[in-house]
Amino acid sequence: MLDLPYFDDLFEAFRYGDLKCEGMWGANVHFGYWQNPTMATGSLADIIAAGKRMNEFHYRRLYLKPGARILDVGCGFGGAISQINDHFTGLDLVGLNIDSRQIKRAEKRVQGNKGNKVSFVEGNACQMPFADRSFDHLIAIECAFHFESRLEFFKEAKRILRPGGKCVVSDFILPKLGRPIAHKFLNQAWWFRRWGVFHPTSLNDYRDMIRTSGFSSVHYEDITNETIPHYDVMTNLMTQEKLYPVTRKESLWASIVLNVQKKMHLLKYFLFESTMGL
Repeated sequence: MLDLPYFDDLFEAFRYGDLKCEGMWGANVHFGYWQNPTMATGSLADIIAAGKRMNEFHYRRLYLKPGARILDVGCGFGGAISQINDHFTGLDLVGLNIDSRQIKRAEKRVQGNKGNKVSFVEGNACQMPFADRSFDHLIAIECAFHFESRLEFFKEAKRILRPGGKCVVSDFILPKLGRPIAHKFLNQAWWFRRWGVFHPTSLNDYRDMIRTSGFSSVHYEDITNETIPHYDVMTNLMTQEKLYPVTRKESLWASIVLNVQKKMHLLKYFLFESTMGL
């Protein structure tokens, strides 16, 4: 299992009955999407809605017709699958995650309805336990930076997708110019270190990996601005001692890094939509 300290923190908070943490991260453990960032309120309801919008931003790019089989790689607690399950019918929805704790929680949270089949599988995104051409579409929301190799992941995605299938992935990108400096700076923040394994990459390298994997087309979109309010959410979490027991010095430095990130975009947030040839 990967070293994922922030998930250790979450499960500890759940165990202690932290209702705010449960509400905020109990379904979706990823950045939110704000169509108008200036309208973000930072309320629990606003954060939950933004997390759901990020899910929708991914799955609305797929052709979700009855009978389609959809894979959510790095499915977390099943938030995206739960939304698809609620809004579409006749689908075979599968979640994949390397962390057995997340799989167990997802299984308890999400059961198939509206003629949908829902299942969760423990496994490695770089060695997926599925047959060739066994899925119509794939999503992977904000998880590829943990993978041993993004290239191997995209090769596996190509292998398991059927002709015409889509692979929709969101990920963090470090600007190529100054990338080592940005990564070193971010590593000074305890919250960044709590993410565990983080493999930095550039936009050009990302596009090259997808094309090398064999996808016929690659489209991408920079949605950094639409995720910026999430950094205020992270700053507020530092006041929750149960989730993040940090010193005053660590808290101050983290706030500085977060504010610099908001203004300079040391980490950029991209969505990639890749399509298989027919």
